[in-house]
Amino acid sequence: MKSKDIIFCEDLLKKYLYRVTPGRVALLIFLKYAKKPLTVGDIQKQLDFAMNKVTLYRALEDFTQSKVIVKISLRNVATYYEFIHADHHHHHIVCEQCGALEDIENCNQSSLQKEILKHSKSFKVINSHSLEFFGICKNCGK
Repeated sequence: MKSKDIIFCEDLLKKYLYRVTPGRVALLIFLKYAKKPLTVGDIQKQLDFAMNKVTLYRALEDFTQSKVIVKISLRNVATYYEFIHADHHHHHIVCEQCGALEDIENCNQSSLQKEILKHSKSFKVINSHSLEFFGICKNCGK
């Protein structure tokens, strides 16, 4: 009998018409339970299932386009990938010196989006947004 996670990931792949492979299923499960956004290097080091770099990049790009994961480009620090949890909307604060990354909960998105649309001359609808903050962490600020 298959675990709920495997079935969930297989169904997700089928929904977006991707081939269901052990590597893609393993990658989705890994990202789903990651405690923080991860770089490609982090994923390669920590993922138990071996996946070559080209296949990994291709899968990450596919999942990003389908909005299964989000690609977070943090200036010159790095590019991170994170599973999108429908019930967990958040943003990040990033240390400009060491790259430490921390989740920030609750951006009050509905009132923020209303305010932005109120002042926009050209837009009627906002479908999504990305908001990151940059600064110096306590360790680097010593």
